[in-house]
Amino acid sequence: MASTPSRATSLSTHLVAFAAAILVPLSILSGLLLVEEAHLKRQQMEDRIIGIAADLADDIDRELSYIVTTLATLATSPALRQVDLSTFHAQASAVAPLLGGRIVLIDSSSLQQIVNTLVPWSTPLPATGDIETAQRVLDTAAPQVSNYFVGTVSLAPTVTVEVPVIVSGEVLYVLGFAMHPDRLLAILHAEDLEPGRVAAVYDGNGVILARTLGHEQLVGRQNPRYEEMQNATQDLVIKTISIEGEPVLRAVMRSGISGWLMVSNLSVDVAEAPMQSSLLLWGIGTAAAALLTLVLASVMARTLSLPINQVSMAARAIGRGERIAPMRSHLNEANAVIDALASAGAAIAERAEAQKRWERRQSLLLAELNHRVKNTLTVVQALAMRSLTDNHTMAAARTLLFRRLRALARAQDILVASNWQGAAIHQIVATELSLFAERASIEGPDVVVTPTVAQAVALVTHELASNALKYGALSNGTGRVNVTLSIAGAGETARLRFRWQEVGGPPVAPPIHKGFGSILLERAIVTDLDVKPLLAFERDGVTYYMDVPLAAIAAVAGSDPLAA
Repeated sequence: MASTPSRATSLSTHLVAFAAAILVPLSILSGLLLVEEAHLKRQQMEDRIIGIAADLADDIDRELSYIVTTLATLATSPALRQVDLSTFHAQASAVAPLLGGRIVLIDSSSLQQIVNTLVPWSTPLPATGDIETAQRVLDTAAPQVSNYFVGTVSLAPTVTVEVPVIVSGEVLYVLGFAMHPDRLLAILHAEDLEPGRVAAVYDGNGVILARTLGHEQLVGRQNPRYEEMQNATQDLVIKTISIEGEPVLRAVMRSGISGWLMVSNLSVDVAEAPMQSSLLLWGIGTAAAALLTLVLASVMARTLSLPINQVSMAARAIGRGERIAPMRSHLNEANAVIDALASAGAAIAERAEAQKRWERRQSLLLAELNHRVKNTLTVVQALAMRSLTDNHTMAAARTLLFRRLRALARAQDILVASNWQGAAIHQIVATELSLFAERASIEGPDVVVTPTVAQAVALVTHELASNALKYGALSNGTGRVNVTLSIAGAGETARLRFRWQEVGGPPVAPPIHKGFGSILLERAIVTDLDVKPLLAFERDGVTYYMDVPLAAIAAVAGSDPLAA
C-alpha cells in the first residue's frame, strides 16, 4: 500500500512554487542582462567621446595641413624672390579670404611685419605678436603652429600657421596665416554633439582656443587641469572635473601637426543614466512579475490541470527546437500561453535561420575583403619593386615610391567615400591636380569607373602630373594641362577616350631611358589587344591618349558586395 504525504499542499501552492522557481532565475538573468546592456551603453558612450577627440584631431590636422600647403605654394611667388612686396601684398590679399583669415610676411632678421593683408600696403606695421613661433620657424626651417596670443595689428585673439620662405638656401622671410580661434569652433560644431557632451581645443600652454560650451567666455583662459590632460593616455577615458566643476568622463587626443590637445567630455550623470534606468526597470519588472505570479496562481489553480500538461508539452517541444501548433482548451489564459509559446518558438527558429544567413554573409564579406586587400597589396608590391629597381638613387626611389603610394591612397579615400561603388574620373584627376587647379582643366562627360580602374587612373594621372611638374607644362609659370574626356559610340560598343594635353611648357623630347613610369602609362589600364595608350613627346608638350571600351571600365551601381 502506497504511503501518502503527511502534509499535502494545494495546486495554487505548487503553482506559486513553480512560478517562483522560474521567476527568480529569470529575474536574476534579466537583471544581469540589463546590467550588461547598461555597461555596453556606457562603453559605447566612452568609445564615442574617444572617437570625437580623435575625429577632432584628424579634422584640425587636415585643416592645418591644407593651410600649410597653401602657404608653401604662396611662398614660391616670384614677387618674393624679386622683393616686389607690393605685388606680393596683392597676391596674398587675394589668397587670404579663401583661407578665412589674414596673411602676414615677417622679416627674418628683425621679426618685423612687412606685409599684413588686414591693412593696406605701405601701412606702418609693428613687430610680430608671436616672436616664439617665428623663431621656431627660423631655427627649424619648417612649418610651425602657434599657441594663443593677441595680434599686434588686429588686437584680437589669434593663432597662426607659419612657414619659411627659403631663398638661395636661407630663410629670408616667415610667411604666416593668422586666424581667429572662432574658426576652430566651427570644426567642433561639425561633430554634432549629443546633449551632455562638450568638446574643446587647448593650445600647447593649456589655453582654451575653442569650446562648444561657454566659448565666448572661456577663449584665452587657461585650464588649471591642463597638466592632467597632458599626461592622459590616448584611447583611454578618465574621470575628472570639468572647468565648470562638474564630474565628467574625458578623452584627450593630441594634434600631430600643432601639438594642441583635443578634449571630449561627457557628463557623468549622462554616462550613469543607463545603469540607473536598468536597475529601476529591473526592480519594477521583478515586482510586477512576482505580483502577477501570485494572482495567476490562485485564479488558475482550479482549472489548470489539463492546460498545465499542454503548456508543459509545448515548452519541452520549444526546448528541442521544434515548432508547435496552437492548441485549444477550456481555459482562455492557457490558450494564450500556448499561443505565446508558439510565437516564441517561431521567433526562435527565425532568429536561428537569420543567424545562419548572417554567418554566410560574413563569410562572403570576409572573402571579398581578403580579395581586395590582396589586390591592393599586389599593386603596392609592383610599385615598390619597379620604383626601387629603376635607375634611381635609393633616396630618389624612396621619394618616387612614397609619392606613388600617396596617389594610390588618395584613390583609396575616394573609393571609401563611395562605399567602393566606384569613383568618378573627374574627381580622380582633379584630386591629383589639386595643387595646380588654376593651370588645369577637365572637360567632357564624367564616368564612374570600377575600383581597380580608379586606382589605375590615379596612378596614370600622378605619373603624368609628376612628369609635367619636372619637365613639362607645369615646370614653368605659363604652361597648362588640358584633360578631355569623350564617349564614342553607344551601347555595348561605346568607348571612352581620355586625352592629356600639355601646352605652354618648355620644349620636350622623348626620354632616353624607358622607366617604370612610361611602362605604367602603357599598361596600367587594360585595353583592346590592338589598341594601346599613346604617349607622345611632341615639341609643344606631352600628349597621352587612351581609347578603351566603356563597358570594361564603368562601374555598375550596387554591384559591390561590401556596399550593403
